[in-house]
Amino acid sequence: MFLWRNKFLVLLALLVLGYLHVNPARQFGIVRPQLVVYNRVPILFFDLFIGYDGKSELYDDVSETRSFDYFWRSEAPRLRKTDQDYVFIIGAGFEGDSRFKLDQHYEDSLLMSGVDVLRAPNPQAARKYNELKEQNRPVAILMKLK
Repeated sequence: MFLWRNKFLVLLALLVLGYLHVNPARQFGIVRPQLVVYNRVPILFFDLFIGYDGKSELYDDVSETRSFDYFWRSEAPRLRKTDQDYVFIIGAGFEGDSRFKLDQHYEDSLLMSGVDVLRAPNPQAARKYNELKEQNRPVAILMKLK
């Protein structure tokens, strides 16, 4: 009787539980063009960087030279760690939309620091990030969403 009278509350509770199940904490959930859910927070219209420490930052458009130079100056010291087997994943956009490419001298700088650099479309990059996090490996990701 309670469930029948409070259909709206029951439906709302089921929707919340479903959302939490599909979008786990500290991992990627839904990954679609222009929409990514990380740590249960939907991210729209911004590029996303998640460091090795799990700290996430949003950037307006990291493919622009000025924005990427700012990103590199602020994040490169955190990316060049050599005491463990670090991985840096580049989510280069979605299928047919891979217009973002890290310049070779940036990639060489990371490789010389002992950081593995992986490039993949966003859905595969998110899956790889989740896999490496489950293995407790230090991983950072830069995901091009815009």
